[in-house]
Amino acid sequence: MVKRMLAGSLVAILLIGCGGGGGNSGTANVYGVNAIPNLGTVSITANGSVILNGAGYLSTSSAFVGVGSGTNATIFLTNSSGTQLASGSTTLTAGDYYSAFSIGNAVNQYVFVYPTDVSAPTANTAKISFVNCSVLQPSIDVYVAPQGATTLGTAAISSMTPFNSGQEVSGLTAGTVYTVQFNVAGTNVSLGSTTVTTGTTPATNEIQLVAITDSQTGTSPAQTVLPVIPVPVIAGAGAPKNQAKPMVVGHPGMNAFPASMTLAAKH
Repeated sequence: MVKRMLAGSLVAILLIGCGGGGGNSGTANVYGVNAIPNLGTVSITANGSVILNGAGYLSTSSAFVGVGSGTNATIFLTNSSGTQLASGSTTLTAGDYYSAFSIGNAVNQYVFVYPTDVSAPTANTAKISFVNCSVLQPSIDVYVAPQGATTLGTAAISSMTPFNSGQEVSGLTAGTVYTVQFNVAGTNVSLGSTTVTTGTTPATNEIQLVAITDSQTGTSPAQTVLPVIPVPVIAGAGAPKNQAKPMVVGHPGMNAFPASMTLAAKH
């Protein structure tokens, strides 16, 4: 079992208003997930293409959506009445794949964009990608063990925050049921768990995407594990070419980041 970080730990934060051209120079591919509790439905657009449309909590895109790539690609998050919740621009590289998660709460909302590796795993193996979308518990450990194992062993991923999410565990056995458990970082306190059946080789759904976010109530349990998202392997795709860092887009009028999520550098 091999852990791989698909994105760096430093995030570029883009707190700008509406506007900005797309800088189109090809096609990138974006998959959307609404991980904001207690906000109703939201929509995400990337460079003018709708990624999510009126999606409820825990809803996802049905597939990757092709969007214009470029160095000034716009990202917008809106609610059911069309009010802009978050906006900004970022780089989307032609040919690369991204997962865009709306996260936050009724006060502050963000869109986190993670480079996603959709390349095929090696023969007879599988991989699982992980994302932390929790504002209330932003630092977690991830454990991956075959179902029925008496112990979870050591953490496959340690201290994963939203800003260093997009990490994957590869070298898993294809067609096998694994238990995935999220703990408060550095403790034995479980935040939630799920089972994941890895894809078989060859297959169209060899990569599983597993994310944890805040629950609707925010109280016991304060976190919830999103339904496992099967991500199709794309023939001929490689790892993200620019090893892009995860990106966060927020609203210029929003309140400050929660203290537990303060960035080392904010632009």
